[in-house]
Amino acid sequence: MAHPMVEKLKAVGIRHGEKAAIALAATTFVLLVALAVMKPTIPLTPDEVSKAAEAANSNLARRQDPEQIQEKLKEENITLPGFEKMVDAAAGAQINPDLYRVEKLWVSTEPGAGLIRDTPILIAPTELIAHAGRGGALIYELDEKGNRIPIDENDPAERKEPRPGRVRRRQGAGGAGGGMMAGMGGGAMTQKQIDEAKQRRKDEEAKIARVLAGEVDPEAEKAKAKEKEALAGGAPAEIEPPAKEQTRGLRWVSLTAVLDNKKLKSNYLAALKDPALAYPNYKRVDSERQALKPDGTWSDWQAVDMDKNLLVIDNLPEVDEEWVPDDARMEALVDPLPFLNAGYWEKVHVARLVPKEKRELPKEQNVGMGMGGMMGGMMGMRGMGGMRGGMAMGGGDDGEMGGMPGGGMGGMRGGMAMGGMGMGGMMGGMGMGGGGDYTAFQKSEQPEIMVRSLDFTVDPDESYRFRIRIVVNNPNFKHEDVTPGVDTQAEELLGPWSEPSDEVHVPADVVSFATTKVKAGLRPDRVIYEVVRWNPEDGQTVISNFEAGPGEVIGDYRAAAVPDHEGKGAQSKPIDFTSHMLVLDSLGGQQPIPQIGTPPGMMNVPSTSLVVMSDGSVILRNQAIDEPDPVREEMTRNYRRAINDSKKKRQPGGMGMMGGPGGMR
Repeated sequence: MAHPMVEKLKAVGIRHGEKAAIALAATTFVLLVALAVMKPTIPLTPDEVSKAAEAANSNLARRQDPEQIQEKLKEENITLPGFEKMVDAAAGAQINPDLYRVEKLWVSTEPGAGLIRDTPILIAPTELIAHAGRGGALIYELDEKGNRIPIDENDPAERKEPRPGRVRRRQGAGGAGGGMMAGMGGGAMTQKQIDEAKQRRKDEEAKIARVLAGEVDPEAEKAKAKEKEALAGGAPAEIEPPAKEQTRGLRWVSLTAVLDNKKLKSNYLAALKDPALAYPNYKRVDSERQALKPDGTWSDWQAVDMDKNLLVIDNLPEVDEEWVPDDARMEALVDPLPFLNAGYWEKVHVARLVPKEKRELPKEQNVGMGMGGMMGGMMGMRGMGGMRGGMAMGGGDDGEMGGMPGGGMGGMRGGMAMGGMGMGGMMGGMGMGGGGDYTAFQKSEQPEIMVRSLDFTVDPDESYRFRIRIVVNNPNFKHEDVTPGVDTQAEELLGPWSEPSDEVHVPADVVSFATTKVKAGLRPDRVIYEVVRWNPEDGQTVISNFEAGPGEVIGDYRAAAVPDHEGKGAQSKPIDFTSHMLVLDSLGGQQPIPQIGTPPGMMNVPSTSLVVMSDGSVILRNQAIDEPDPVREEMTRNYRRAINDSKKKRQPGGMGMMGGPGGMR
């Protein structure tokens, strides 16, 4: 129990403590106010402040005699030992001005000029579609070092002449763009001819620029006469010998996408401030892929082997016709299509970028255009005739245009007057719509352009998904007039990756599909399988049907119709259709309807079978899944189409059975 006195003090504190605190605070406040009133004010006027400031400024601005300063320093004993010697030594030393030069020149913007450049914002391609295909094409034979093997000039069987209606590429063409052909013989151009072609291109650019400016070129007729004389100068003095060709089977996955060229040009204009420079200089397309693992997960992203793909792309004697016009198809962003002796291209052209007249022309008219010479600049074709005529337009080794005898510069000017379509690299050199920026890379005014990359390194019976990005040459490379932080050392800029494509499956070389149950016979458990056989040697796909039941291997060695691309018709040849797949069990076919109050009857149940693969794994083949399978339908459709087309020689452009262009998505 607490002391009585403590309890009393506690009660007093609780009752009167608040009052005591308020009284103490009030007393302190009154005391401080009284002291403040009694304290005298500072005797300072504005005039006094002004005079003090003027006096201080006068002292600061007063010039002192250097001798007085030195005397003062001596009095205070403030000296630097050996200072005189240091000054004398510095007076005799030579100063290198480079050590004091700024890294970048000072640039001051004039009103409205906006000369400070920035890095353009790159964008990703959209609407990416991956599609697997197989076929056969001519490829130049290479030795162990990767060089083309020349043909034996004394062996007529090895001499290859240009096929009518097809686009022959020149010998030694580098890069995906193809190159400049050497006359009608298909050999390489000499360096002298390439230089002459480049000079003619520059002359054409200057001439067109004067015409667009409303000026009359007094030398036009003279230049035209010289041009004709140069074009009629005869065969090249030095021709690279033609190389041997071989037919090879090719597996591929084609990657087709669309790039918003209008948006990209807008980004370039915002970064470079000059409409004449607002054109991306496209360099290439990068692609990566993931492989589907057995557990259903995807592998890490791996770069597609560009070097292996270039062994095909850079060694194509013939390329197929393009349906998208040149001004919507940049050479650096579109891999060329090998001319297929077997198989067909599917989903390699963007339909909305193909001109209407291309999509709707009759078959006969299309073929005539490919061989007769309508102006490719007007139609966006890669046919022969007036567009090619012994010339390659759109893609030398450095994107320049090449001209050869038989091409005719008059037809070229016609294509240029139509807005630069059909000229490939020529259009880029002209810079049509580029505000006078005559740079030597391809440009486009189209709002959308096509992007296409081909991967020839895929493996059979594998599933993949892909993504791509564009790569451009850095417009600020080695520039000084840029904002701080802009990269001027990198030669190229990498765009963002596209969204991944849908899963795409590359069929096995031999694949079987369950179609239906055998309706009659002693073995009701037998199933009819459609077996598709693809030959890696020549790229031909052949299809035949086989019956198989439990304990039997699907497929056998039998004769089948093999398509021919030279117009000789389908030939019957023995084909090994053995699939190395063993049937374990099957069910389906005609089954009785359970009697549940209905009349007795039969119903057709889709056939289902268990099949053992060569590696020991077991898969399920189901008619309900296999018959509508789009891969099976495409292979079957193309095989029937190839049989029908065997009666005539193949023509460029992938003509469909109804006369329309094939390969559009």
